[in-house]
Amino acid sequence: MKPPTPKSFMSHSKAALLCLLFFIPCSPAGANPFLSGSSSSEGAAVQPQPVRPPVLQGPGELGALQMKIRNRLAEIFVPSGQATPALRAALLLTALAYGFLHALGPGHRKTVVFTLFLSRKTRWWEPAAAGFLSAGAHGGMGIFLILLLRMLNPLSLLQDTENASRYLEGGTYLALALVGTVFLAGALKQLIRGEHRHHHDGGNHGAGTVARGSRGIYLTVLTASLFPCPGSILILLFSLSLGEIGWGILAVLFLSLGMGVTITGAALLARTGREGLFRRLGAREKGAARLSAALESGAYLFLVGFSLWMAAPFALSLFPAG
Repeated sequence: MKPPTPKSFMSHSKAALLCLLFFIPCSPAGANPFLSGSSSSEGAAVQPQPVRPPVLQGPGELGALQMKIRNRLAEIFVPSGQATPALRAALLLTALAYGFLHALGPGHRKTVVFTLFLSRKTRWWEPAAAGFLSAGAHGGMGIFLILLLRMLNPLSLLQDTENASRYLEGGTYLALALVGTVFLAGALKQLIRGEHRHHHDGGNHGAGTVARGSRGIYLTVLTASLFPCPGSILILLFSLSLGEIGWGILAVLFLSLGMGVTITGAALLARTGREGLFRRLGAREKGAARLSAALESGAYLFLVGFSLWMAAPFALSLFPAG
């Protein structure tokens, strides 16, 4: 039997990647990989449903462009023996571009960060801090999950990764609803007591101190991001098939940078809109304070409702009828 040549190895690897591209979103979930010790079908294993409802689909052009970039990643991600510095640089830049475009689609916490920065007074640099925190946690969780499951059970890595991702994403939205409820209760309490006050900060108008405005933003963003990014999972699984997990991790870091740029843009857009709104109010301090209180309470109410709606398919699937 002839040993596999580099050319045949790469053709099989690329075929495996294409299978992953279609298999990961479509394959059925199995038992909880954190709780089950085998793939046996004994007992009624819970099969969690994906968090996102089917109606949430990205634009067709964006999806096609992402697929094109993913295919390009597969072409230039080669074993170290065949890699050149130019190919490695192209790999990282392509991962960066993929992360930027990937985060333009549904999800990726843009709704969360936009809502938070619309409702709170923050410093000028905080949209970037929250955006890259979200992207880093999103991509880093993929690295952690793959390395953990690879150590625990490498023979069923693909299936276990899919199952764990669904549990983590569903649990993340439920936790986000809980965090949002806590902050909503605090905002309503202060609104009822009339504790919201208007302050001037370097010529900018807003309600509440900057410290108060930032409170809870990072905790909420981090809570919303503690599940693995599908794009990072895809890259890491492919890098494992090539025996290049180190370069896979580095590519995921660049992918996270690209996602961070997009998420930061959403946060910055919300903050700019808020600052412009309060600048228009000018010296009408009482009206600005009331508006800020309403924005904060409304933002957390929306966040709780949005999180519960997103988590509903997952939560309901844990309690099968009959």
